[in-house]
This record gives sequence, C-alpha cells and structure tokens, in this order.
Amino acid sequence: MAKKDLILLYIQIKASSKLPRIKGSAITKLKNKSFIDGALPVVATLQPIFQLVDHYEKILNDSIKISVEKKDKTEFKIYFYDLSDWSTMDL
Repeated sequence: MAKKDLILLYIQIKASSKLPRIKGSAITKLKNKSFIDGALPVVATLQPIFQLVDHYEKILNDSIKISVEKKDKTEFKIYFYDLSDWSTMDL
C-alpha cells in the first residue's frame, strides 16, 4: 500500500532480469481488493533497460582480427501501470 496525495494505491510489484510477468489471478485479486477498499490498483515492474552492445575489432599478431563485445552495466527502471486501463503512471 502507498498513498500519493489523497489517493490510496495498492501496488503489486514484479521484478525480473527479463520482462516481468504477472498472473491473471494476481491481477483479479488486486483489482477486487482495491475496489472494495476504494484504492487504485497499480502494478509496478522493475525491469532492465536493454542497451545495444558495442562491437569492436581487436587485432592479434598483425593479421588475425577478432570481434569483441563490450558490455556496460545493466541498468534497471521501475514502471507503474494503472490496472483500470493499463496506462503508465508517473509516480
């Protein structure tokens, strides 16, 4: 639960190293409980920001070239969705 101004939020949080998933039964429970208590049902997803991988060539022994991937640290972002209409929320 959380409060933003005078709005009560019931929040289901999902996190994943890939795209998070939420079961339909969890959505139904959250919506029903929120409706009974006069709260706004919200899903928050914590997920990675997918970035392009840089490639560069490395020269070995003046003749052999190999392709090497340069990866940056993975960054994550949290997104909030109003379950009433699945619109994103800026909280």
